[in-house]
Amino acid sequence: MVTRKQTGDRGTMGSTRATIKYKKYSTTLDPTEGVKKRPTQLVHEMHHPPTHTEGWRPTPHIVEYLNMADFTHQTECAVDVDEPIFQPFPPEIVFSDYLEFEKYELLLCLRNNDKVARRVKVVKPSSAFFSVERMLGSSEKDKVAPGMEVQFKVKFCPNSRGDFKYDLVVCTEREKFLVPLIASGERAVLNFPDHLDFGSNPTRSKTKRSFIVSNVGAKPTSFLLNTAGEFSVVPRQGELGPGETLQCSVE
Repeated sequence: MVTRKQTGDRGTMGSTRATIKYKKYSTTLDPTEGVKKRPTQLVHEMHHPPTHTEGWRPTPHIVEYLNMADFTHQTECAVDVDEPIFQPFPPEIVFSDYLEFEKYELLLCLRNNDKVARRVKVVKPSSAFFSVERMLGSSEKDKVAPGMEVQFKVKFCPNSRGDFKYDLVVCTEREKFLVPLIASGERAVLNFPDHLDFGSNPTRSKTKRSFIVSNVGAKPTSFLLNTAGEFSVVPRQGELGPGETLQCSVE
């Protein structure tokens, strides 16, 4: 069984510019929510799911506050109570392009944002598909210096090419917060031109443009095409299996 280290721009085992890792948490809503996307964007995201490794930074969801005096005599904390003491990067761990029963690894970094050394640990996942290993041989009893990070290896071994989700629990000396683990499996993805150019046409004359709709995903799907104004499309709907194509015409 081969262990694969996923790389790229998703905050993975590959190199990522340190300047983008730890930004201030965003106070606005996710700018990608509800945004209409072009077909080429959807095809790109099939292999490169969008994450928050750059730009927008969601504040981690704190699920429980702890009594700091039970863990340390350093009860004064410079980090706002609405934010966890340790900042995760990436904000979520995203796996894609995986095969069943193969092993995959991604890197989770946790930086101490306080002004004193703090401890942090990751709760062992109850999922059969995810596991976590602290790197560099450090112990959860070891303190992390201010501004420094500790790294964890997140392992994923799926039993199918479907979707998987799990909320990883991280414990600091003050709170417990979540880091989402997301595995985006195989799906249907339709590819067709982002736009059709009819150019200049004489008045009251009909012009037709043909284009190809193809299913570049791994599952069958159906589709429905709509036009506006004086345009019409044939056929308006269809079904495509993986790798299948269909020619459509607009006039």
